[in-house]
Amino acid sequence: MYKRILAASLAILLMFATIGCTPSQPSQTDGASSDGSTTPAGTEQAGSVDVNVGIDPTTDGGLYGNVDYSQQEQLSYTYAGVGMSTEVQDFSQSDAIMCTIENKFNFRFAEATNLTWDNWDETMRIWINSGDMPDVMFYNINYADLSNYVDQGLIREIPMENFAQDYPMLNNVLEKTEISNQFVERFGGLYILPRVVYRDPPTDPLVGHQMLVMRKDWLEALGFEVKDRYTPSELIDFCSQVATATDLPGAIPGQTFGIDSTHLNYLCQIFILPYNPYFDTFYYDEEKGEYVWGAADPSTLEGLRVMQEAWKKGVLHKEFYISTNRNPSSNLASGLAAAVFDCGTGMCTFGTYNQFVSVEGNDGENLHYAASVADDGIAYNSETTNYWGGTIFSPSLSDEKLTRFLQMLDWLSSDPGQYLLRLGIYGQDWDYDDEGNLEILRPKNESGSWPSINSVYPSLGNFLECMTVCTDGFSLEDPALPEEIRDAVNSAFAIKAEGQIRPIDWDLQLFSGTYYDKFYSSMQYGDELSALVVADGDLEANFNAWVEANRPVVQNVLDELNSSITK
Repeated sequence: MYKRILAASLAILLMFATIGCTPSQPSQTDGASSDGSTTPAGTEQAGSVDVNVGIDPTTDGGLYGNVDYSQQEQLSYTYAGVGMSTEVQDFSQSDAIMCTIENKFNFRFAEATNLTWDNWDETMRIWINSGDMPDVMFYNINYADLSNYVDQGLIREIPMENFAQDYPMLNNVLEKTEISNQFVERFGGLYILPRVVYRDPPTDPLVGHQMLVMRKDWLEALGFEVKDRYTPSELIDFCSQVATATDLPGAIPGQTFGIDSTHLNYLCQIFILPYNPYFDTFYYDEEKGEYVWGAADPSTLEGLRVMQEAWKKGVLHKEFYISTNRNPSSNLASGLAAAVFDCGTGMCTFGTYNQFVSVEGNDGENLHYAASVADDGIAYNSETTNYWGGTIFSPSLSDEKLTRFLQMLDWLSSDPGQYLLRLGIYGQDWDYDDEGNLEILRPKNESGSWPSINSVYPSLGNFLECMTVCTDGFSLEDPALPEEIRDAVNSAFAIKAEGQIRPIDWDLQLFSGTYYDKFYSSMQYGDELSALVVADGDLEANFNAWVEANRPVVQNVLDELNSSITK
């Protein structure tokens, strides 16, 4: 029932002919385990079979870096994920990175089903409940459903005995996300491998990556200081002047506005979060000894007043609250927006940069990157979970196939595995320079930038690239990105780390209840609060009316929370 992805790519086929799926270059090794661990029973060290061509030989590949799997039976797996590249033909042996991994561990992806973002959850729910799931799935974590699957034996338990010893690299990655410990504690065993966003989190606790990208030339033209952080008051001052200016280079008089964003909730982070860190959640009030609804606090109204001022002064687009198909980077590039507050990972920020310089007359030197802070100079942020989905296994998967897959995941969690996924083929796509720094070897494109590694190897996109660790963390050091962008992203994280961070309440994070689940899925805080900003009449009266309108259902949620969670 699993549909193969059939989208032929002549360019990829030609690449296979050049690079080849069968290693033929001189043998390289990626090093033995540095901790002195012995190789687990049932594996052999590589002899005549060269499994390490194209892999960094200078870093530690852990227990499985030099194992020769060619002496073992070739295994096959069925797989399902979401948003994978449609350029990959049949997935198995589809490009040089896929070949390297499959050949190294002597297995094949027999079938790979590419789900859409719209049918991801429901399709997997049907497969799991019907006992018809593929061997391996990339699962969008729903705690309530996951608990049921565990209770009913619908997904495979992963043996925990000696897990840290047998899979040390993978275990180190899992330790970087608290959700893994929470699941083990609540399920009494290991049933899912969360996919970690940052192997080395840039802040502790981890915070969101959102960042400002601004028109530097407009800041300078209007006499504003170019610095590493801006407050709501400073943004309102700058953007309101942009909205009324008539001679800014590249601006569109009468149409240019201040700040754009993909999500309304991001805009609320600028204007409301500094006043109320719980504006979009419930939280446990220590003084009252119970859970309360954060949005109802009067401090939310303070932030709404600032946000309304921003809207009235042209800082926000006059119809920002009803905009669909938002494309902030395009508006920045076209001169419609003075700034964007959006995804601030290295790759996202580089994407904004590339879209800006793609417009004739735009110079990348005219962009500036900064953090958003409150008027008191403090960055207020919420702790974010360090995972994106997780890997689960079919209950019918054999011990042999589970072990081989886990060994592969362990190696992918190591430095040579990560470098293969992030940089490509060693000696062809990248190398070390004379000073030991990472150096990109693949040719640059017409814009003078290196093409993304995913565009060179389509098997990476939402497939191999995030088997254990997502790409976000590597973008903090990726040599393919401009140094200015890497420095700016790291600077923004450093500023946030110095501020105040709302911690995760894991009892609430993993709570499931009839009223809570329904409210959580239906309440869109960004939409609701933005509607209050632009509503006719008195803002305070409208806010109070909104709170009262939601009070009956909110009270049901609170009763459910306070009767179920004991602090």
